[in-house]
Amino acid sequence: MARAHRVLLVSPHPADRDLMGTQLREAGYEVHAHADPGKALADLAARAFAVVVCDEDLGEDQSGLEFLYDAREVDPEASLVLLASEADHIRVAADALNRCGVSKIIVRPWQADDLVEDLFEAAEGYRSDTRRNRRLALSRVRVSRLDRDRRRLRSDLRRARRLIDDLSEQVEVMQQASVEQITALPSDVEAVVTALFATLRAAAPEVAARSERVAQLSVACATALGWPAAEVEDLRLAAVVHHLLLPAHGDEDDPLTQGPCEHAATAGRLLGKIPAFESIAEIVARHHDPLDDDELLRPPRAAQLLQLLSAFETAMHRHRGEAEDLQIGRAHATVESLVKARFSEDLFDAVTDRLLPPLLGRQERRVPLDEVQEGMVVSRPVLAGQLSLVASRTQLSARQIERLCAMDGPHRTRGLWVEIDPAVYDPGTDSTTLVRAEARRA
Repeated sequence: MARAHRVLLVSPHPADRDLMGTQLREAGYEVHAHADPGKALADLAARAFAVVVCDEDLGEDQSGLEFLYDAREVDPEASLVLLASEADHIRVAADALNRCGVSKIIVRPWQADDLVEDLFEAAEGYRSDTRRNRRLALSRVRVSRLDRDRRRLRSDLRRARRLIDDLSEQVEVMQQASVEQITALPSDVEAVVTALFATLRAAAPEVAARSERVAQLSVACATALGWPAAEVEDLRLAAVVHHLLLPAHGDEDDPLTQGPCEHAATAGRLLGKIPAFESIAEIVARHHDPLDDDELLRPPRAAQLLQLLSAFETAMHRHRGEAEDLQIGRAHATVESLVKARFSEDLFDAVTDRLLPPLLGRQERRVPLDEVQEGMVVSRPVLAGQLSLVASRTQLSARQIERLCAMDGPHRTRGLWVEIDPAVYDPGTDSTTLVRAEARRA
């Protein structure tokens, strides 16, 4: 069969290999599917492929990006396609991949028609001899996809209008119910919070559980930072009820939502009507406020800490289906994108670098890139946007460190997370105390 119809598929997931392989074979492609990256490279070296499709996560030993680097070295002419799990920041990640010539990113879950069109574009890119001819070859496909996207957008807008109308009615009902509940609440602050939390747990158990975890983390972090007991208690109570009205504003359940948010502002106003709740109400009302340049206008530090930890917990929830290392890595990257805009860099560094890892049961620390040494074990995946450059639990080789030093990404300035040996690690020591592969095997 001609090379332009032959596809190399690399994924550790049998379901993906079977589904994509079947869809591509039905579209007329010859598909060679592999779970083992080594065998896939050997196949690529043995025969000519028009397109190489690789999963972004190949397991503990290698990332999809590393495989594509190797594939480019084996066959510089093949078109490279990456199979990704998330759509967020995919353009930023694609820019970071340009150096190895990735021509297309397919995001799960894909549609069969979209998959065939993406592979057609990649194959057309392979067949075109010049950049000009490649643009001409893809123009018809792009026009068709723009028309399809326009039709989908119109349908989405119609659904959005109906949802907005339904949500407006729900918000009015829930806010009225909140006012009635507050007027009937007891006078004791703890009893008030308990009653409000019971209402939240009955309406949205998952949101209530997240609020409890945020409250626990808030108390632990504020106490470790040496804050006064009264301020820690106000923060705890605010954290318990900070998402009281979130079920009525589901579109704001996003760590990147630009503040101030309606659910926070409205809950703050309602809580402010209760005696002795002024400081708690301010924390709740302002836990989505941006970090103003004027220190007098900035939200209180308790609101900043609540925002940081709430954003982290929300991001953890959004990535709950992923492996723990990747889940924490993505949540950390999400919160890091809010530094200076929503909370101070000093607070972020103190909480995420020093306090959160042990609270999450992690034996790890962040190491500057120029201090990373061969043999260190990565405790979290090294991410560029939503793509994994190095998989977690990877023993770093000299070649991987050299590649990371040459690649753009947050790791260039923020460093890598690596495993530590708690028996010998002291925060004041240097990176020589970090766990190496030899110690890990021993």
